[in-house]
Amino acid sequence: MGDYDREKAKAKAMKLIPCEEEFGRMTDLHPDRYETMLSYKPVFPYSQEEVAKMTKEEYRAAFNKWECETADHYVHFRFSYDKFVEWNQKCLDEMYEDEMEHLEWLCEWIAMGKVRNMDMEFCSEFRSQGLYFNEDRQLVVYNGR
Repeated sequence: MGDYDREKAKAKAMKLIPCEEEFGRMTDLHPDRYETMLSYKPVFPYSQEEVAKMTKEEYRAAFNKWECETADHYVHFRFSYDKFVEWNQKCLDEMYEDEMEHLEWLCEWIAMGKVRNMDMEFCSEFRSQGLYFNEDRQLVVYNGR
């Protein structure tokens, strides 16, 4: 595979993640798909034991208050490109050395236009444009069509 440098491999991979415009298209087309990956999910501040001791009215009031306090934060970060980039960096950091070495090779081939995606329905090929990690930390090679 040649001379391997983890930081160079990470840089090559980060150059291939969707740009902010492409990310916007992804989230517009499938907004719920990226929720796990991107959003900080606030946790209801009461334990099950505390909730069990509340009346329905107390619970509703506490839940509504919590929901209102966290809604702005949740919506603000839900589709953040910065969080998407951060997620991909985190996934790259967690990869083993041999995985990174193979990823570097794949990144080079994508950058040279030597990787294609097959659309079985239309029996046509599309040039792969980049890659990213999905919410399950699986590597996804994409095209922008």
